[in-house]
Amino acid sequence: MKIGIVLIFSMAVGAFIAHLLLKDIGYVLIEYLGYSIETSFPFILILFLMLYFIIRTLARFIFIPKKIILNLESIKNKKNNNKLNLAVKYFFEGSWAKAEKIFSNTLESSDMLLIKFLLAARAANSQGLTNRRDEWLRLAYENVPNSKSAILLTKAELQYNNKDYEGALATLENYRDGKSNHPLGIELLAKTYNSLQDWDSLISIAARISNAEIDKQEKVSIVKNALNRLGKKSNLTDKALDLFIGGLSNSIRNEPGIVATYSVLLGNLGLGDKAEQILSKAISKKWDNDLVLSYGLIRSSKLDNQLHKSERWLENHPESANLLLTCGRLCMSLELWGKAKKYLEAIQTIDDTKLESYQLYGLLLKNLGDCERACEVYRKGIESSIRNMEKDY
Repeated sequence: MKIGIVLIFSMAVGAFIAHLLLKDIGYVLIEYLGYSIETSFPFILILFLMLYFIIRTLARFIFIPKKIILNLESIKNKKNNNKLNLAVKYFFEGSWAKAEKIFSNTLESSDMLLIKFLLAARAANSQGLTNRRDEWLRLAYENVPNSKSAILLTKAELQYNNKDYEGALATLENYRDGKSNHPLGIELLAKTYNSLQDWDSLISIAARISNAEIDKQEKVSIVKNALNRLGKKSNLTDKALDLFIGGLSNSIRNEPGIVATYSVLLGNLGLGDKAEQILSKAISKKWDNDLVLSYGLIRSSKLDNQLHKSERWLENHPESANLLLTCGRLCMSLELWGKAKKYLEAIQTIDDTKLESYQLYGLLLKNLGDCERACEVYRKGIESSIRNMEKDY
């Protein structure tokens, strides 16, 4: 219908042009290889117009199969996308078996192959089917070999989540050949070493943990574990300790838990004055229980000044059980038994669940020769500890 209208319109236009040229229609002479054709100009014009529309129409017919194929592919892709969306929906709803089956059915399309294989592997893993998980990951590598790092990291993560720490470590060792500084790789490696209690290996990568994609508190906890284990080495030196701390990022290095642990280790190495300065500066910037408790564990060369500073802090924090404990400790080191007793007894009225206060108070009474009362304090401390344990269940 559309083509017919175009042809009629073309003829009408040609007739109109012919009408305009009736007075002097002119002629066209074409000669080629001894042959000649002579005709009127309007006829040639109409002929060219008709040829143009005929060629255009034929061209459209020629390209129709291609358009049909494209339309069919579009329909097929839309169908596959719908299947993929359904599989993803089932995956995040926890219907692992359904999700895995649909992922498998969409593999005939080469679109997003890596995503399909990795999600299918995760779905199999969530069903406890580790062999099938590994098979999906093997197929992923065969079909998308340039995505080796993503495949290995996925496998290591799933192994770690399954508490297969040895397997995760083996996978990560294979992965580390190329990209040892990838944030997710460092995260999994740090968490795996931490879970395996492979402290030497954890210490060796501590500086890189700052770049790991881990929750900050978990990151601090892992680094603190490594620092504590470093502190247990018999050949520890302040140089090795400073090298460890210096390798950390500022955000991790200045965390109160890290500063507190580092300072106590310095004190254990006989560097009490340096430890006191670090803790004093940190506490003035941010009041923190870990820092306050650690302040009572170090012994500077001017212990009386250390006590006076703690007592000045007590003016602004009279209800701090941790600060009272620190004051009590320092007083005991200075053999100020009366003061120490006052501070330790004050803790009981503020926080009667603090086991350290019972231990320290019992030791104080024992040193004062009141063994019967010391036993009573120890008993109360044990009862308090049991009550706290019962609350957790």
